[in-house]
Amino acid sequence: MAFSIPNFSSNKSNVRPIIQLEGVSKSYTIEHASIVALNEVSLTIYPGEFVAVTGASGSGKSTLMALIGCLDRPDTGDINLDGEPVGHINDERIATLRNRRIGFIFQSFNLIPRLTTLQNVELPMVYAGTPPLKRRRHAMIALQIVGMQQRAQHTPTQLSGGQQQRVAIARALVNNPDIILADEPTGSLDAGNVDEVMKLLSQLNKNGKTIVIVTHDMQVANYAQRTLYMRDGTIISDIRR
Repeated sequence: MAFSIPNFSSNKSNVRPIIQLEGVSKSYTIEHASIVALNEVSLTIYPGEFVAVTGASGSGKSTLMALIGCLDRPDTGDINLDGEPVGHINDERIATLRNRRIGFIFQSFNLIPRLTTLQNVELPMVYAGTPPLKRRRHAMIALQIVGMQQRAQHTPTQLSGGQQQRVAIARALVNNPDIILADEPTGSLDAGNVDEVMKLLSQLNKNGKTIVIVTHDMQVANYAQRTLYMRDGTIISDIRR
């Protein structure tokens, strides 16, 4: 499972965006009231970028992440992943795309307690129909990348919070996705583990992964090359470093 750094210049005019939203809106109905979560958001992210999305609770950042990750569908507007329209494709195609092109990391780790570390990492490949021997080999490679190969037969309850998040990152990597989406991945960690996890994500980005991270922590956001600030369902600031 090799990771290569994409070769493109600082002038993005000739590079196809890996994530593109055009005029995307999303509303939810809560107790008969319509809540606008996103309001005509347009966004372009290129291969190899590390983008942090921040803002107050209710600003729309988690909804934006869910739409980019094909976990929800927009009411209006267009979403493209690497040039493919995904906003309104059928459920079977969207599940396949999500499993093969996107790796997810969550605040609560979302590991299955009864499975070993290795079995948890294998899960995306189980859904993809990967043969068992190949699953085992690729899962061990992913665990080596995050420094958890020695814990392959441990269950999540035998691991610290930082170790569990490393396993979750290995699971996100195992299908070698182009995009890694992380929703508050350090929210359940102490300061030391926050630093370790963010250094790991930064290294994955240097090795060519496109990373989008939702966070309320500005110290975490500072690891990214680009920070989007959201308010009331819109992007109010887009800062590059």
